[in-house]
Parts: sequence; structure tokens; C-alpha cells
Amino acid sequence: IDMIEAEIKSFSSRLGIGNISFDKSKPLCFILDGRYSYCLEYSKGNETYLNLTVEFSYDTYDLDFLEKAFASCTYESTRVIDFAVACHKDNLMLVTSLREDISAGELENAIINLKDQAEKILGKT
Repeated sequence: IDMIEAEIKSFSSRLGIGNISFDKSKPLCFILDGRYSYCLEYSKGNETYLNLTVEFSYDTYDLDFLEKAFASCTYESTRVIDFAVACHKDNLMLVTSLREDISAGELENAIINLKDQAEKILGKT
């Protein structure tokens, strides 16, 4: 077992998720709080980094919301975690890069921080 797989197993056991697998050929995807879809996968072209994505739905016709979402990842905004924003159809995605040698605690913090950013964009905080 390599280090990242051991850390992911540690992280998933704290969430009560058993028997998961994660490697370079398949991403780890899960849903938290019934709304936020997460995906952890190796960065294509640079396998020393992992991409963590949180995805959630939004009203595609709400241009003010989209403007707020894209403004949230500029250098002018204050945030705990660096991330990029993308949208596809009626889903908004926040994406961050993580080192491959990340610990279970750091992964958990990244998941929480992306969720906090999503909720800030959604106006829940």
C-alpha cells in the first residue's frame, strides 16, 4: 500500500466508509451532506498532485450567482484554500490541487474548506 492509499483508508474509516480503493486508474467519489459531490483523482499529466473537486447544482440562469462564484477564486478574495471554479450545465465545481503525500487530516481539512467555500458562494455562511 502506498502512502496516499493508506491515508485515504484512514480518512474513509473516520467517515464510516469501508472497503474503498483509490489508485491512478480510478477516482474516489463520494457525496457529503446529500448535496456536495466530491471526487479525488490523480492530476492528469502530473501524478505528483491530486485534484479534489466538489460539485453542486445551481440555477443556470442566475448570472449574479455565477459572477459571485468566479469572483470567489480571484486574488482579491480571502479564502483558506486555493481553488478554481468551473461550471458545466447546471453544476458548479470547485477544484483544488493537493500534494500526493497529503495526510488524512490534510485531506479532511481540504474537503471541509471546499465545502465552506461552496456554502459561502451559495450564501449559506
